[in-house]
Amino acid sequence: MVVFDTDIRVEHPRDMADALARFSPGSIFYHAIDARQRREDGLDDFRAWVDEFGPPFRPLREALDTIDPYFLTLSDLRNRLMEEFARHGGEVKR
Repeated sequence: MVVFDTDIRVEHPRDMADALARFSPGSIFYHAIDARQRREDGLDDFRAWVDEFGPPFRPLREALDTIDPYFLTLSDLRNRLMEEFARHGGEVKR
């Protein structure tokens, strides 16, 4: 596997839906599927990143938990991720 730096940086979950629109299928695979084998905790990169924002983003994390990447095409997976980040990414539950 070859990994390229795309210069895409996302600082907050509210910005992830727009960023995902620019992700290649290979990037979706790397962060959503390959990460599950690469990371010791078995999480994909999206859920691990959302966890860093703490309890206020639990609804987003729970929504991401419902996505099974093995039953979606990479395009459909990107669309589902975009939907959940758009729906929950800007919300902060206290």
